Amino acid sequence: MNRSDERKMTELQELMCDGYCRHPGSCSSQGELDKHCDSCRMVRLWNFVSRKNGTSEIQTEVRQIADHYKLGSQTAKLVGECAEFIQAAMKLWAIQDNPSKENMAQLSAEMNNWYMELADLSLMLEQVIYLSDKAGEVDQIRQEKIKRTLKLIAVNKA
Repeated sequence: MNRSDERKMTELQELMCDGYCRHPGSCSSQGELDKHCDSCRMVRLWNFVSRKNGTSEIQTEVRQIADHYKLGSQTAKLVGECAEFIQAAMKLWAIQDNPSKENMAQLSAEMNNWYMELADLSLMLEQVIYLSDKAGEVDQIRQEKIKRTLKLIAVNKA
């Protein structure tokens, strides 16, 4: 599903929820409203349809963030996240290459930092690919690269 279709689906969902739900006016807090939404059959149906169309709840939320900040901003942020991930990886490798007692105490903290930076990088990549409107082309290139690498692996095994 492309960004235009996603936006239309989101607008339809907002129209249905905001226009026809009786709970927004009767709830005193967002938390109270969220409890109603969590048990709402319409929301469950909407989530089911989204999953059927290949969009999970987390993907929908990531795309909402991407739509808010736009391609230029998220591309710049991606560059920063790449740098932070490289820095975290270099620190982790340095500790693993010098296994002293002091370094081993740092290993857990640096490993956690590496996971955090990997998650940040993954989120930004997902947003930039989505905002580029070229997700299909990116997936096709990925598939070609995977096939090529698997062929190289097979050749090297022989």
